[in-house]
Amino acid sequence: MISTKNWLPELESNRFLSAIVLAAILMVVSACSFRVNEGIVFQKTEYYAIEAETVLGDLLLGLTGVFELVPPTEFPDPPQSVMAWTEEGYFQVTSALHSLVWGESLDNWTLHKIQFEFDCADIPDGPKFSELTYFKEEGGSRFVSEIWVDPSRNLTSASRIEYEPAIKEWKTVNQASILSATSVLAIAERQGGSSIRQHELDNCTIYVSVIDANFGYDGWIVLYEGDSGKVLMSFHIDPITGDLEK
Repeated sequence: MISTKNWLPELESNRFLSAIVLAAILMVVSACSFRVNEGIVFQKTEYYAIEAETVLGDLLLGLTGVFELVPPTEFPDPPQSVMAWTEEGYFQVTSALHSLVWGESLDNWTLHKIQFEFDCADIPDGPKFSELTYFKEEGGSRFVSEIWVDPSRNLTSASRIEYEPAIKEWKTVNQASILSATSVLAIAERQGGSSIRQHELDNCTIYVSVIDANFGYDGWIVLYEGDSGKVLMSFHIDPITGDLEK
């Protein structure tokens, strides 16, 4: 009979060591899996001066040179007066600036975020500020174009960002199929926004935005903010039907 006295302990020892090695490998793999996340590998923000009173007309005429790169410490003087801008005007300026800084049009980019700001006292004059975000995925990276336009300061800003790897799912905004920010604001006004403004004597700002990350809500959000930064009221509005949602 073959004795098992010598090799059984060795076998058990080998099994124990194998279990330790396997556990260590699984821990390393698991740790690596948890570390995989989108990270910013490139980011650059530049500021460009514009002539708010003439830039829209210049772009319609196909003129170039409407954006002047300026250092962040030397912003231009504000205009004496600014004509009312429509939402479309902001999109036109954003598109032109994107083409300048990226060297390509927005044709292959996807809209991700829309945000407009309105002065409570000047709602009929249209938005006073815009921030639009576009993205595209290419070669395993997500490229993001964030552009804001502030006619009241004769100023725009363009941020170029690259995330790698592109593993998150970014939802898109189909501008052609949703209500405009101005239309949504009118709905909010009828639902109580007007009373809020009157109570604040129009000393407030209204933010109208649609973005995937708005508190888990994908539709339009209209937020009334007081001078102190306090949120006075917010409305969630369906981007297609215009229905008020809770």
